[in-house]
Amino acid sequence: MLQLLIFAAVLQLASTSHKYDQIASCHLRLHNHGKKIGKVAFYSTPGKGQEVKVAVSYPKVSDGKHGFHVHAAPVTENNCLTTGGHFNPDGVDHGAAGGPASSHHVGDFGNVDAEDGFVLTTLNFIVGQGTGTNGDKFYVEEDRFALEGENSLRGRAVVLHAGTDDLGLGGDNGSRKTGNAGSRLACCTLE
Repeated sequence: MLQLLIFAAVLQLASTSHKYDQIASCHLRLHNHGKKIGKVAFYSTPGKGQEVKVAVSYPKVSDGKHGFHVHAAPVTENNCLTTGGHFNPDGVDHGAAGGPASSHHVGDFGNVDAEDGFVLTTLNFIVGQGTGTNGDKFYVEEDRFALEGENSLRGRAVVLHAGTDDLGLGGDNGSRKTGNAGSRLACCTLE
């Protein structure tokens, strides 16, 4: 049954690719272990729309929200601590996934929800329709991320954290820097 659910999640990740011009993805692996526990994919048609899909199956992922970020450096030898801080080329404070670029790091993608060891989340960024949030849909005035060029996410690490990201609202330095999302549970380098 578990393998069937993983297969369905991977099919769901693949089903989006035909709608977008650019794709970067990787397999999430446990920190300091290397065991594959999921897949992440970033899709983009610059100037039109973008999606981020996360699929995880690992029984030790606790129920609830888990911080999900792109970090500045790639993963070295399955060690998620080698990835540096959140990707933040604009030098702004940490924040939520949506809103204007000045309100979050480029690498801030908020939280993903886990239940019974599974995460299956899709974040949609709809370009050119103002700003705001409706569930996992974020209305943005410009592309939320790049998969090519100087500030590309490609070659950088995706990190799934053990705790909940407070989206920069915690009122302390840790919140403004990392969202106090806790330890690094799994990671991979976008290709």
